[in-house]
Amino acid sequence: MAYYYVKNGGTATGDAGRYASQQTGSFATLGAANYYDNITSAIAATTSPVASDFINVSDLHAFSTASSITLTGASVNPFFIVAVDDANIDAARTSGNRATETMTGAGDLIFTNLMISGVSLVVEDNITLNSSSQSYFVDSKVTSVNSGNSFLSISDDVVWTLVNSDIHINGATTLMWMGGGTNFNMSGGSISSTVGINNLFGNDALGGGFSVNLDGVDLSGVTGNILAVGSSVGDDHIELRADMCKLDAGVVLVSEVFRQSNKRALFTRCSDSSSAAEYQYHLTAFGGDVDDDSAIYRNESPSFADSGQKISYQIVTNSDASLGSPLWFDMPLNKWSPLSVGATDTLRFYLTSNTALTDKDIYIEISYPDGTNKQTPNFLTSAPATVGGTLDLMATGTTLTTDATSTWTGGLTNKYQIDLDTSSDDGADTYPIIKVYITKPSVTINLAMDFTPL
Repeated sequence: MAYYYVKNGGTATGDAGRYASQQTGSFATLGAANYYDNITSAIAATTSPVASDFINVSDLHAFSTASSITLTGASVNPFFIVAVDDANIDAARTSGNRATETMTGAGDLIFTNLMISGVSLVVEDNITLNSSSQSYFVDSKVTSVNSGNSFLSISDDVVWTLVNSDIHINGATTLMWMGGGTNFNMSGGSISSTVGINNLFGNDALGGGFSVNLDGVDLSGVTGNILAVGSSVGDDHIELRADMCKLDAGVVLVSEVFRQSNKRALFTRCSDSSSAAEYQYHLTAFGGDVDDDSAIYRNESPSFADSGQKISYQIVTNSDASLGSPLWFDMPLNKWSPLSVGATDTLRFYLTSNTALTDKDIYIEISYPDGTNKQTPNFLTSAPATVGGTLDLMATGTTLTTDATSTWTGGLTNKYQIDLDTSSDDGADTYPIIKVYITKPSVTINLAMDFTPL
């Protein structure tokens, strides 16, 4: 394991800033001749860093260049670029400073296979992630200064993971330009802007599309669209999942209708409102949308703890929903269900709609552990079933059972219940897997937020 030391003003060349063991003391004690002027120079040392080596950058480092910055890490296991305390170079940064490298010219920031901690990268032009690379940013920041630029990732096999890190976009028309099978993961931190971001994730999702996972990210810098791909037919796979993210009040979550079944965008507990955050839900998928609805709800449903609000899930299908390509989603709020022998063995779901519905228009499927062999799942559908126990495409649908006991606030004309009785195939107590399918096009249905074990 080798250690390379970096601070602007350093004059080290060759291997002069490389050490076989970790150094102590300050950068001043180390001396300018023994550390590199910038991160690129350290990577270009005579003996280049390899897996598990450390490039230790002073937290007072403030390097600036008019040229492009290209940072290339190890191809499999990374070396580490870590900001350290300027006065204690064997310790990670203790100040509020991040080591900073700024590109003032029209070139790009290009990086491949980086593991970075405590570093800020400021770029005038595009940020490009090279193909077949995996980069991991911790407690770091990337800033795009000008408008019209891109966080460009359209090459194959790119993974970019950020933990408690920040992306700052100063230009309203700068966006994350995704494709090529890119996987973008962000946990904590923020995507911020001084002017408001028009479109965050864009491009036509070509060459394999992209997937995005956002957990606990402040997205309030986006004032336009979170997902704005701009094509409904020609794009490839799109999967976006966001949970517990702060939003701007006027943001649009998804700006297009998905026209293929390999596209889904799910937002849970994402809101600009404290009271709504605990129950927020939005899904855009092939066949329609599903949203939390605080105006229509079953009165017998429980209230959310903080807001005191009851909701239902409003399902709105479009003309694409069909028996062969239904809109589907996982039941947002699951619960412990006692399905073992002698316990409750029926799960009842509640819904309301102005449209008369059959058990082929909307049906629910559950999977639950077998009562004897818990490693084996049992399967049950509320749809008319074949001998094999799955949806019978040939059967005529039967009107759903009327729910004569529930009362609804804002309820629609018809009130129904769907029962799944597991008694013929005994199960174990569990959190079942619950999937809801809607095959009827251009219909609005409100599904109660909870179900009842009977």
